[in-house]
Amino acid sequence: MRTTDLIKKTSRYLLREAKYIVSGKPYFLNYPTATLCNHKCVMCNIHEIKQRDEVSIKGLDEILSDPLFDNIESIGLSGGEPFMKKDLVEVIAVLVSKLKSLQHFSINSNGQLPNRIKEWLPEIKKLCEQNKVQFNMVLSMDGVGEIHNEVRGRPNAWGQLESSFGHIKGNGMVPSILMTIHKRNYQDVFNVYAYSLSNGIVPYFGVATVIERLGNEHIHDQFAISQKDRYYIWEFYQNLSRDKRFGINKRIWYDMLSYQMLYGLQRKASCVAKNKGVYLSDSGKISYCGVYDKELQKFDHPTLLKRFLDKRNDIGIRQKMIDKHCNSCMHDYQSKPTSKDIYRYFINQYNLPQAKRVLRGEIYRRFNSKNNLENKKVKVKNILLYGWFGTETIGDKAIYGEIIRYFKEYFDQDVHFTIASNMRAYTERTLIELNLEKNDIKILTIDEIKGQVGNHDLFVYCGGPIMGYSDLYDHYEIVNKANRLGKYTMIYGAGFSPIKKALYKKVALSMIEQNDLVVLRDSESLETVNKGLGGERSLRTNIIDPAYIWAMNQKAAGPKTEVPTLGISFRVFPNDNFLGCTIHESLNRRIEAYIKIANEFIQENDGHVVLVPMNSYHVGGDDRKALYLIYQGIENKEKASLLSGYYSPKETLEHFATCHYFIGMRFHSSVFANALTIPTVGVEYVLPKGKVTHLYNKLGLGENLINIKNLDYGILKEKLNYIIENKEKIKLQLKQLNKQFLEEYESTLKTHIDRMLDK
Repeated sequence: MRTTDLIKKTSRYLLREAKYIVSGKPYFLNYPTATLCNHKCVMCNIHEIKQRDEVSIKGLDEILSDPLFDNIESIGLSGGEPFMKKDLVEVIAVLVSKLKSLQHFSINSNGQLPNRIKEWLPEIKKLCEQNKVQFNMVLSMDGVGEIHNEVRGRPNAWGQLESSFGHIKGNGMVPSILMTIHKRNYQDVFNVYAYSLSNGIVPYFGVATVIERLGNEHIHDQFAISQKDRYYIWEFYQNLSRDKRFGINKRIWYDMLSYQMLYGLQRKASCVAKNKGVYLSDSGKISYCGVYDKELQKFDHPTLLKRFLDKRNDIGIRQKMIDKHCNSCMHDYQSKPTSKDIYRYFINQYNLPQAKRVLRGEIYRRFNSKNNLENKKVKVKNILLYGWFGTETIGDKAIYGEIIRYFKEYFDQDVHFTIASNMRAYTERTLIELNLEKNDIKILTIDEIKGQVGNHDLFVYCGGPIMGYSDLYDHYEIVNKANRLGKYTMIYGAGFSPIKKALYKKVALSMIEQNDLVVLRDSESLETVNKGLGGERSLRTNIIDPAYIWAMNQKAAGPKTEVPTLGISFRVFPNDNFLGCTIHESLNRRIEAYIKIANEFIQENDGHVVLVPMNSYHVGGDDRKALYLIYQGIENKEKASLLSGYYSPKETLEHFATCHYFIGMRFHSSVFANALTIPTVGVEYVLPKGKVTHLYNKLGLGENLINIKNLDYGILKEKLNYIIENKEKIKLQLKQLNKQFLEEYESTLKTHIDRMLDK
């Protein structure tokens, strides 16, 4: 935004707020112009409400002449369905001509009447232009295709909606959509998001809630979201809160709503209807809010403004609304966020605490560098797992699923676990996905852990690789404090690659050196650590990645069909963009190569393609974004599946098991596929010889590997043909290796943990 535009916008905002403070007059009007509706939505019951006596055009003109409406700058016109009202254009003419302060006018429609939209929209647009009012159309969209039809209770709802989009665009406008999320459609939120951005539509997302005027309180069970499903919606809103396609106000709203919804917290997001809006019903009644639809008492006032400002209404209706309803309301009414909200958001958005963490951590490390690795005698009852938890991918979830299983078996079930997490909500969700939520596993923040080190006996770093990030200082402090208190410390199955920044490299090696036992996931990591620390130590070794063992132990079912099936995993990097933004050239080339491979595989083998994401969180990148582009390029979509919803590690693994071949880009996609003995092309994307290379070297399958710098259609086709032609040989080799890995894993871990515990 240009400086001049920002100044104008700020000036308008300040003037509006000043006018409200002085006069008490609202500046937002919510007006459902009709109770009629031609949809039968699962989350709404308005279609069963008797049509009320609607206010006439003349009556509306008289109402809007009241000084209550002098400062109205924005109108949200809704229904029912507004386009069912035959005199809609006349209604809008009155609204835009009578409201002299009006600047923005919006119509919310379900798009079921595209012919009326086509006929009336030019007139409505002209009326707004003549009165210098900004105008936009918001259509309800609750899924893509059949899901939208199902939610809306109309078999042709999707086709009518798409026609309405076309008419809006045909009038030179950018359509918007509002998706109301509930238990029947939450798995389709990404598809709605992607469809919208790919088709020049601005998407917004709300949560289904009880609204009195919609008569949906008694059907709440039809759309109520389960606690488990709320974690997925929380993640989706968190992704939106970091999406710069949306304005800062909207991003802050999504961030606040996500936690309110997940934990049933009191509403923190500001709301225009709470104090600065007015609701005018289709029958001409006045209320403070459309969600809490209580008509204001008249008290013999000559004007609606006097009624609106009367202290008796303020106390008897507005305060009751705030006390009993507003704190739990999740409706998408919004207002400008407070300065405190903006400050908090930007602090988190730009990771400003990281600099503080580095400074504090470096001071701590310099004054607390002593080890205490000898003569430890502690009975292990409480185990702390720490690392990068709170942002775990599907593979990371599998890692600590396996680690918890192993320690329960090793200690004969007689242990309790605590997980240190950077994002408690995400780790709570992971425990639910792994069916561990009822196992008395505590989740604490990193800061909470630092004050409770003495309450744990064994500290296990196991969440992801050891990388050059400021979090390393927290990890160093945890292990250092544990050592000082005579606790056992170990690293379990982590990877370690050369770290470029000298500062992070030093603290990473210092953190590793503080541990009694170091068990890394490959020999190359072990070699790098030994070299960095100046020699080998007896309690350092390597095993196969724990997620590999987890995948083998799940015994996922094999291919459910004889149709040749190719699975594809893909990841996007921070400098790659998606949908509506400039796509990095190298990413575009890779996507085009995968599209061509997928189309040829389907055609040549009469086969099927499954696109499998390993991460759907904004931290680490949402794999579905690039996979969506690949899916859009597949010609025969009946032969392709995009896993665009939300899946537990076990559910994801089961989709892997349906594949006969795989192209894995995420490291753990290659881990899963090879653990299931699926012939797989692996893509190395970290270093010339990074973790994917290390895995394939251990498997003796270097011929199946591609470096991302060389990734194009030709080499991808060559490698895919190779694994198809040699599938039986590869499967036999993996079957033999997997048995060996499992035996080595169990014996190596037991031997070294026994030695650490001096058994």
